[in-house]
Amino acid sequence: MKVFYSISILILIVILFSCDKNKNILGPYISSYFKILYNSDSDIFIMDSNGNHKKNLTFDMNKSDFVSNGLQDVTSDGQNILFNQSSTDTVNWENVYTTYIMDINGENKKIISDTSLVLGHSKFSLDGLYIASSVSINVNDIYLLNSDGSDIRNLTNDSDREWFPQFSQDGSKIIYISSKDNKCDIYSINIDGSSKTNLTHDGAVITRGYNLSYDRSKIVYVSNKDGQSNIYTMNIDGTNQIKITNSFGNANPVFSYDNSKIAYISWSISGYDIKIIDNDGKNERKIAYTIRPRNDYWRPIALFSPDDEYIIFTSFNDVNSEIYITDIYGKNMKNLTTNPNYDDLGIVLAIK
Repeated sequence: MKVFYSISILILIVILFSCDKNKNILGPYISSYFKILYNSDSDIFIMDSNGNHKKNLTFDMNKSDFVSNGLQDVTSDGQNILFNQSSTDTVNWENVYTTYIMDINGENKKIISDTSLVLGHSKFSLDGLYIASSVSINVNDIYLLNSDGSDIRNLTNDSDREWFPQFSQDGSKIIYISSKDNKCDIYSINIDGSSKTNLTHDGAVITRGYNLSYDRSKIVYVSNKDGQSNIYTMNIDGTNQIKITNSFGNANPVFSYDNSKIAYISWSISGYDIKIIDNDGKNERKIAYTIRPRNDYWRPIALFSPDDEYIIFTSFNDVNSEIYITDIYGKNMKNLTTNPNYDDLGIVLAIK
């Protein structure tokens, strides 16, 4: 009995010492404390961070090959999902578009917009009261509406093409990308439509990827103003623009939750590298790789877990697009969606 007790204590000490040296030692047994939303086979799914408990949230809305549901956004409390549904009228062969809000469990679906106002690249305000969207009527404009679909307002109403709106922390401003004469910049505008401001001023912003930090104090984006698609950061008001990378073929940058790191993808000869870099441009490292499909419009996406210990990303290494997870050192990699469907990563949720 004493021998067994001594051995047990020794094992416990070894485990504790090992965890102190490498807190990712339990990586293969990833905690399920956060959820992942993703698109698969024209439906929206949710799963645990270890790939378990997959649930189709829109299965009852996709009874035809001509219906597709696409994830847009989730409220900051993780309780409501915004998504678009496109369907084809098989009599007249016309496309019909509907925007819905539903609970995180897939229930209580409510229509907030239809084909008369097709909402794209939509985002909730942090308080969940408003939605900013890119709407194409004559040209893409930024619209603001209440989250129940009421009080629709065109904020930009100009000849420029405008996409990818995101709210500031206090909800008083919307950040977006504007394009005119093949020149793209990042702008901000007040939610009453006033004070439209060009934040970048170089016309070289690349639309494939710009994001706000989680505290909405910083913007990370891609620009080719030096002839290469490099990653830059700046303050939410456009000041303090800093070049983070010094290479080419970079896209889809996102901040870690604590703003200290940036995850992004980088073009390589045969595919894409998943990389992490400190927000000052130091300690760049490759943590994963994916081949590039024949359809080169596809780009992988990489997101941090809420504790900043893992990277969730899309990969084409298994013939189709699937979702993987690895720790921030590129170890303990796991395929979360081992199925024949085409899986697109959507949003990581810090909820149980």
